[in-house]
Amino acid sequence: MNPNRFARGSAGCAGPLRGRGLRCGAPHRRPHGRILGRTLGTVAAGLLCVAGAGALHAAPEVTATVQAAAVQVTERVAEADGACAAAAIGRGERAAAAPQRDGAERRTGRGHGGPEAPRPELPPAPHHPRPVAEPVTGAAVQQPPLRPYVRPPFLREGDSVAVVAISSRTDSMLRDEALRGIEVLRSWGLRVRQGDHLFGSYGWFPAPDSVRAAELQQMLDNPHLRAVLFLRGGYGAVRILDLVDLGVLRRDPKWLAGFSDLTTLHAALRRVGVESIHGAMPAGFRTDSIEADSSARWLREALFGERTVYRTEPHPLDQPGRAAGRLAGGNLSVLHALTATPEAIACDEPVILLLEDVGESIHHIDRMMQTMQRSGLLRRVAGFVVGDFTQIRGEERWGCTAREAVAGYLRDLGVPLLFGLPAGHGRRNAALYMGRPVLLEVTDEGGELRFL
Repeated sequence: MNPNRFARGSAGCAGPLRGRGLRCGAPHRRPHGRILGRTLGTVAAGLLCVAGAGALHAAPEVTATVQAAAVQVTERVAEADGACAAAAIGRGERAAAAPQRDGAERRTGRGHGGPEAPRPELPPAPHHPRPVAEPVTGAAVQQPPLRPYVRPPFLREGDSVAVVAISSRTDSMLRDEALRGIEVLRSWGLRVRQGDHLFGSYGWFPAPDSVRAAELQQMLDNPHLRAVLFLRGGYGAVRILDLVDLGVLRRDPKWLAGFSDLTTLHAALRRVGVESIHGAMPAGFRTDSIEADSSARWLREALFGERTVYRTEPHPLDQPGRAAGRLAGGNLSVLHALTATPEAIACDEPVILLLEDVGESIHHIDRMMQTMQRSGLLRRVAGFVVGDFTQIRGEERWGCTAREAVAGYLRDLGVPLLFGLPAGHGRRNAALYMGRPVLLEVTDEGGELRFL
């Protein structure tokens, strides 16, 4: 048996105690006095056992000698315990009376019974700033540092554009209305190419997923087209997302325009880094009304680069403030469905978030806002533009409107809230550049959303 087995310190200590100085109370080590006490105590117990056994078989002189040695060991245990306690008291008094030693002195172990081999320096922990979109306040708001996006060239008369359907099919009773909307595009001086399956029927959709994806890809790859407009929304865009290469738009940029179900596509284009337009679609143009269709006019202004700012009247739910960031978002239900997908809004840069919805129950609106709140998304947004919430069921029973319910989740965030901008499924639908840096300013006199 190794005679020094009981005389070893804890990890990082000097090793066997034999032949080395004992240093009671070294920082981050087990006190050696306690080790000595336990070691000597073990020896004393062993000697007493030997003495007891020797009493049966050994001479009285041997037994007395062993018992005397046990007594001496026991006294050494008491002395060791006392020395360790005194050292601990002394350390406490010195710590209270003396200033903290610097890091170099602690590493060399000065003042603890002798020098100690210096420990290697550890590299500093890497600093990863939390990607939080804070509102920019003050007299002047500078454009925040944002990663570069591709901005497609604005249209001119004579340019060619495509109209495709990747979401819900268009029923025959709405076909004439959709065709009139396409004629509006031609009245702007544009050449319009219609998709082959624009009015097809394949269950819920105008064509199978693969066919709709191939038709969209064909339009994206066509170098003669300067924009792709989506006929209508509904549901279906997400089903072809993995079948389309949107990266071609970085090499040959063109505008993609739509809203509602096309929120999915705007989110995907955000990942690619290409600006797009959240605005009215041809099937929804009000061509049968004597009232001017401001939604169609705003879309044209956006496509031709003629819209740089929207101003609104004061709204009771507005919250004053100024913030800058990149515009993102759209339909709340679609954004909620993108949670935990690659297209979910990451807020890895300052974001101004647009929210709107249609045809939902107010308890579902509340459920989706709960998800955004509990996921931490809301507190990472620099400012909010809350558009229209139309045809919402259950507001009377809930006790407030959907907009008021949404405001309840946002007002304590301390960021600007703009509720007066018509965006979404209302009679007026502002055309907004998604992915574009914007400056949001809300005051008691109204709000302003300026594209930078």
